This record gives sequence, C-alpha cells and structure tokens, in this order.
Amino acid sequence: MYSSLYMDGKGNLYSVASQGGTSGEGVLYKLSQNGKLTVLQSFAAGTMDGCYPYGTPAADTKGNLYGTTAGCGSSNAGIVWKVSKNGTESVLHNFAGGSSDGEYPLAGVILDSKGNLYGDTQVGGASNLGTVFELNKKGALTLLHSFPGSSDGKLLYDGLIRDAEGHLYGTTLNGGSGGYGTVWKLTP
Repeated sequence: MYSSLYMDGKGNLYSVASQGGTSGEGVLYKLSQNGKLTVLQSFAAGTMDGCYPYGTPAADTKGNLYGTTAGCGSSNAGIVWKVSKNGTESVLHNFAGGSSDGEYPLAGVILDSKGNLYGDTQVGGASNLGTVFELNKKGALTLLHSFPGSSDGKLLYDGLIRDAEGHLYGTTLNGGSGGYGTVWKLTP
C-alpha cells in the first residue's frame, strides 16, 4: 500500500501521496532534478474523481501518467486515472466491485507497448478475493483472473511486473497452500 517513484528520462521523479492536496484526498506530484515540487493533480474525491492514490505512476511515450486510487469514484471502489502531459485528468475506469469487476486497487498500473494497462485489485471478482485486470486503449476492462483464495491466493496489495513475453507476475497477502500468500504468474 505504499507508493514508489517513477523517474522519467530527464531525471524528474513522479509519485503519489494518499493524503494531502486541495481536498486532502491525495495528490500526484513531480519532483524535478533541482528539487522543485509540483502538484500535478489534486484528487477531488466524491463520485466524479478518485481518492487515496497508491502505487507507482506509469508513463507512456507521450508523457501521460496513469495510476489508480483505492477509493471514491462512482461506486466508491476506486478508479483508474490518466493525467495528460498538459495536466488534464481523465477517469478511465470506475471500479464497481462484484463478480465482474475489481474493487480497491492499491498498486497502480503498468503499460504494455500497445498502450493497454494492467493492474490488480485487493478484492472483487468471482470470489471477492481480488482480481487482475486489463484496461485496453478504448477503455474496456477485462478481468484476466479472479483469485479464489485457496489454491492461488487472495487479497492483492502489491503491483504487477510484466516480462518480455507478456506474462504478468505478482503476489497475494493470504491464501495458497500454507495460507500465507503466493507468488503467481499469469499469461493473459
């Protein structure tokens, strides 16, 4: 549930804070090489925006930043957001929970070379124990996996990594054969 830094090609650092900003519900910020801090987005909370951003921001080749918030949005289950290079925020997906959607993403997203986003949610999905999702460039969300808890784990808190062949890897907090979590691999 902690945020890490993303560094662009010029040495600027980007991250999120789950509190602070205009509404107190979190910010996306940039720290330049010379130490200047700039708030790029102050999340407004409520049903039209997210709150409590977590995870490492992802960036595309155009300088747009992407991430998630753990709360708020239309169902109070979090959102996937985009902040364009010019500073305009867009909500790309409102999580709704239930068996066909995730809920409470706590780790941000990663991008593939085609511009598709991948991430995980703490709960939601078929067993309400967490999901891995893909959000394509057109905004359609696909659940790639719903965690059942017993065999492959439950409750996702950390982000994903992706190898050169497109396999996704991550961890769960609980579940698995010993009940103490798993390291998993998924082929979308």
